[in-house]
Amino acid sequence: MNLDNGLKDIFVLRYSGECVFHHAYSQEDQIEPDQAIMSSFLSAIESFSSEVDKGTEILEMTESRFIYHRQNDFIYVARTNKTSNPDYFTRRLNHIASVVAVDLPEEWDGCTDAFRGVGNLIQDQFDEIDINKNFEITGKFAKNLDDNERKVYSLLRFKGRASIRNIAALMKISNEDAFDIANQLSQKELVLSY
Repeated sequence: MNLDNGLKDIFVLRYSGECVFHHAYSQEDQIEPDQAIMSSFLSAIESFSSEVDKGTEILEMTESRFIYHRQNDFIYVARTNKTSNPDYFTRRLNHIASVVAVDLPEEWDGCTDAFRGVGNLIQDQFDEIDINKNFEITGKFAKNLDDNERKVYSLLRFKGRASIRNIAALMKISNEDAFDIANQLSQKELVLSY
């Protein structure tokens, strides 16, 4: 799988440094980092930064950026191009961690079955956005929406249907944000996509 959004690697680590999931996505890398060394390094950086501060969010290098997300004793790290938008990756790592958390037992016994579907989640979350994908409302009553969801829902009610490109242009937001908001509405079964 080759994703054209700047994603180079995804790591899922225990705080102890043990790697429970890793996949390289970039075909362009000159160097293939050793998984064990990278996992230990990324975990050590998080451990150190947690001792002196509140943890790591972003670690920048000359050409790469490491974006961290912590949840349920696990560290999710995306290695990206330095030019990639870190907020885009942070939101997606948060979603992946939330989905994985549903399958994790309260006391983790070392079984990595909960991480088996991470590759598919990553494909879903980081695959290139189809800006021509259309959305329209289902007619279901909308409640408990945040401001952005309410604006997109109102836009779709007014227009009848709109593509990601149209939503982004009309709301003056990025395609990624328009896609995220429309998908949130879709998960709440308030809009259909086609």
